[in-house]
Amino acid sequence: MYARLAYYSEITSEFSAEMMHDIVRKSQMNNACHGVTGCLVQHGKYFIQLLEGPRSVLTRLFCAIAKDSRHTNVVLVELRDISAARFPGWNMLNISNQFMPAIQGVLFDPDAFTGSALGHTMEKAARYLEELRSADPKAAAVDAGLAPSVHA
Repeated sequence: MYARLAYYSEITSEFSAEMMHDIVRKSQMNNACHGVTGCLVQHGKYFIQLLEGPRSVLTRLFCAIAKDSRHTNVVLVELRDISAARFPGWNMLNISNQFMPAIQGVLFDPDAFTGSALGHTMEKAARYLEELRSADPKAAAVDAGLAPSVHA
């Protein structure tokens, strides 16, 4: 069964840009092997992530994510069955702080977030990055996480 999982968490103070690149690189490789796609946003002090794939894989993955010491206060926003992926071409799309201001209307309020709102926010960010990549692939690739899946 194919599902979507969404969560947010607070980044620990020890977190660095190098750690983010490592997370994205490893996620892209692992997700490709397990049929998982999705999007990871670092926005201020938060991680916001939406993952899509086989429900059993997402469940195991979320258990590992929740134990990761690079973040705390992990909140599961949504886990539900879906018929189609929102990010079919991305094993792990990374949207960093540098891109968020360019996406008008994207604000993160943990108290008001729902799975649907998270999906819409990430779709808007992904469309913006796709436009960037189409206009200037080299400029868009500056973000180490901005790499389409090997299946795209």
